[in-house]
Amino acid sequence: MFVLCFLNKKQYFYLIFNKKTPMDTPKTINDSRLIDYLKTLTASEMNRFRKFVASPFFNNKKEAIALFKYLKKVHPIFEKDIYRRQIYNHLYPQDACAKSQPLDNKRYAELRRVMSRLTGLVQDFLLYESRNQNEVRSKQQLADILRNRGLTTHTQILIKKAKDTQTKLPQGSPMHLHDKYLIAKTELNHILSVGRLKDVNLQPTITNFHHHALAGQLRLYAAGLSAQKTMPKKYEYPMMKSILEHLAVNDYTHIPIIDVYYRFCMLFKGENNMMHYERICKVLEEKKDYFPLSELRHLYDLLLNFCNLKINKGLNYNHQKFDIYRRTFPDKIWNNGEYLSRDDFILAVRAALGIKDITGAKEIIDVYSKDLHPKQRKGITLLAYVFVYLGEKKYIEAENAMVTMRNAPPGFYYGLYDRLLATQIYYELITIKSSEYLKMFDNKVNNMDAYLRNARMSKRNKELYTNYLHVVRRIRNMRFIKIDAGVRHLGNIDRVNAPSPRRLENIKSDIKNPDKPLVSREWLLEKIEEVIA
Repeated sequence: MFVLCFLNKKQYFYLIFNKKTPMDTPKTINDSRLIDYLKTLTASEMNRFRKFVASPFFNNKKEAIALFKYLKKVHPIFEKDIYRRQIYNHLYPQDACAKSQPLDNKRYAELRRVMSRLTGLVQDFLLYESRNQNEVRSKQQLADILRNRGLTTHTQILIKKAKDTQTKLPQGSPMHLHDKYLIAKTELNHILSVGRLKDVNLQPTITNFHHHALAGQLRLYAAGLSAQKTMPKKYEYPMMKSILEHLAVNDYTHIPIIDVYYRFCMLFKGENNMMHYERICKVLEEKKDYFPLSELRHLYDLLLNFCNLKINKGLNYNHQKFDIYRRTFPDKIWNNGEYLSRDDFILAVRAALGIKDITGAKEIIDVYSKDLHPKQRKGITLLAYVFVYLGEKKYIEAENAMVTMRNAPPGFYYGLYDRLLATQIYYELITIKSSEYLKMFDNKVNNMDAYLRNARMSKRNKELYTNYLHVVRRIRNMRFIKIDAGVRHLGNIDRVNAPSPRRLENIKSDIKNPDKPLVSREWLLEKIEEVIA
């Protein structure tokens, strides 16, 4: 009993029910850095990485190759537990002693060395891939290397190739402007090194650096101003006032990336919202081939965050939000590699329901659910239908879909969605089926409360959902009143027990307060109106 005092809860229950010591618990590598890295690689990247690992130039450890081949078979989800001992046995089949007992420190240290080697190879591979993806930068850097080695004839050829390559690429990214500046700088250094002083012209280098620096600063300012609205942080913005004043009186519309990030800064500062919003939408629509896909996704993320900020304040920006998704889904902007992002799929469905466009929500599900990852498709599609059924007020169908789904898809926010939906579904079922659902509703509310208290999330997001729980509890206490052993609706009891109009109006006013962070504001307003009626 003395030993038990030093065990935590998990160890205690394992000891009681399994009759083993905590040290006998099989250990897995599922939460290792190596598995986290491999999860991010697409199927095509895994195939290239296979060649990378097998190359003697990059890797001379055969155990790392064997470990990669083993893990490739369960890539990319890694759903099943991968135990340390089974990995060790696979790598060292000749070690018969390790097959029937836990790994000792010496064997585990050897396994860690192999895992560390493969982890390092993933890092080297990602750097190698990133470097080779920027063909312009590679040519520019090689031109600099050749110039430093005195091969000036070859330097000029590479500078020309870098320029030609860059003209064929999307221009709308800070990296593109940076590459343009680097090429101009390399060309200037080349002219100086061969002594052609009459050809020296600093203007291209100055102009390209100015555009690169301006786009980079505005991009960071916009990201900071956006984050500041949702996170309790304050940032310093050196020179922002003078830069925005400069842009207000100088025309940069010929460089869309500068123009659009300037508009975002003004948007998040709250100046001429509609004018800047419409200009951003116009640029993104007309110049979508100008921006690389990753930059376009970043810009639309900023635009969606602006819409969410307005929606959370009770303003109707759901039309704009759904319009963004409807315009961008066909261009595969929200795809992570081959598959559509599950987060944006669900958010698009919710945006449609935010404007009561049931048809639009179903169309998103019908057309784009097939683009989800096969292992995520069923759970995410069922969750989308739960949202749709709730929007259609088909509460029994919504409950059935949740039962079919069994568990929320993996991920903290999906667990939160699941609990939020459950509170709303069971609230509605109290009124249309029976008061037996009141206990289930209370359990779901308490479950969500516990989930939030243990959550690692931003302060604002925690406020959004905690305030929702506070309000929904108040409405529940107003509408469903216990009498003896049963529960009666407010409309069926003596008026003397009814809450005062003043209390009800206070709750309604609290819900409508735009400065109060709150999710499901519209649904809560609908419920308090029902109580008032």
